[in-house]
Amino acid sequence: MKEKSVHFYLADTVEFSLAVTKWSNTKVTYDLGSDLSRGFKNAVDHAGVMVWNGVSSLEFEYSGTSFNDWGMRELDNPAVTQIYSTDNKIIEVNTYFNELEQWNTAILADPDPDELDALTVAIHEFGHWFRLRDTYDDMYSDAMMYGYIDYGEKKVKLSYEDIDAAQTMYP
Repeated sequence: MKEKSVHFYLADTVEFSLAVTKWSNTKVTYDLGSDLSRGFKNAVDHAGVMVWNGVSSLEFEYSGTSFNDWGMRELDNPAVTQIYSTDNKIIEVNTYFNELEQWNTAILADPDPDELDALTVAIHEFGHWFRLRDTYDDMYSDAMMYGYIDYGEKKVKLSYEDIDAAQTMYP
């Protein structure tokens, strides 16, 4: 039987802390790896365009030819986002889903009790593209940037704290 909760990639964090490193352009393009199924591609597109776009000045757009990539890898966590920067400017971001997990990729359907929800995880990971860090304070368990996810859990709405943090980084 799977553990009830799994955690995202853990870094030194404080509640809703922000990083100094930022995008130099507020329009960020991304590519979807050929290893992603149609369901994963829909989840990523929905997470970026329908959930995060409009929250702040930072906008995500699929281009098909970007260094910023989404794909699948064998991981210890549900997903991981790697951010590469120089001189406090983000130059590349790669996000990977764990190919060993069972995933719900149907945007409108709830995951089964033994599945992770691709849309929920994609929304969370796009939060890292804003340079928002995970919070592990249970007071923020409804926030998208909460660092734990339960199997069978679906979250699709940003909390006030998620929105406020994104707007602080990109007014």
